[in-house]
Amino acid sequence: MISLDTLLEFHTNQGTSTIPPSDGYIAVTDTVDAPALFVLFHYVQLAIQSGRPVVWIDGSGNGRTHLHSIARRSLCSTFTYVETSDESLAPLLDQVDASLADTDSTETATALVIVDDLSVLSWRHSNTAPWVIALRNKRAALITLSHVDATCATTKGASLDDTDESLFRFILHTADLWVSVKQLSSGRAADCDGEIAVHQLSRPAAAESDPALSSYRLVRSFGAASPCLYRIATTGVGALGSRPTLRIWARGTGLT
Repeated sequence: MISLDTLLEFHTNQGTSTIPPSDGYIAVTDTVDAPALFVLFHYVQLAIQSGRPVVWIDGSGNGRTHLHSIARRSLCSTFTYVETSDESLAPLLDQVDASLADTDSTETATALVIVDDLSVLSWRHSNTAPWVIALRNKRAALITLSHVDATCATTKGASLDDTDESLFRFILHTADLWVSVKQLSSGRAADCDGEIAVHQLSRPAAAESDPALSSYRLVRSFGAASPCLYRIATTGVGALGSRPTLRIWARGTGLT
């Protein structure tokens, strides 16, 4: 059975882990018709269940009610919600530092910093690249969400948005994994909400031949040629309360 965990698992000295390596960068992209907040929420659930601190930097307000619900249920105040403004992004780095003061560097990340969403912040602030690089140097794995509706990732023959395209290319050059969530090219089907693919970039790609990067090696590799289909079904119940039930399956196999 395919799940988000099986798509995103890394090898570790102790076995496998869906939590990224300590300084890993997971770039999640989506489109208007196939939002990918469910991937970010999945990481939050995993981190809080294992007692890892999470810093959620909110640039859009998406999922705010759900996030506050998670924060109320989290143990040991491990969830920190940071709201952005139209002013400088630099002060946010101090808030991240304060939230991660007690974390250490290990093979698997002991904390997560999640940015929702990087596209909105790029529209509001010029040149967010140095800020993202600064976040990568914190004592946590970084996970960002951005939109690729007006980039070469989804647009064929149409005009591109310069800001979105520049951000997308920056992500491809700096992230370790690119998790692509988008609508079906033929439109939404009755039993399918879109497709998801995990692309190995930089260190995970090099880990296949470099033992020194073994902690960045994925257990299961899905490239651009083999995206999976997904459906967000009826609400289920998780350890931290209600959450959608996600089904993922390979093309041609059908939903089971």
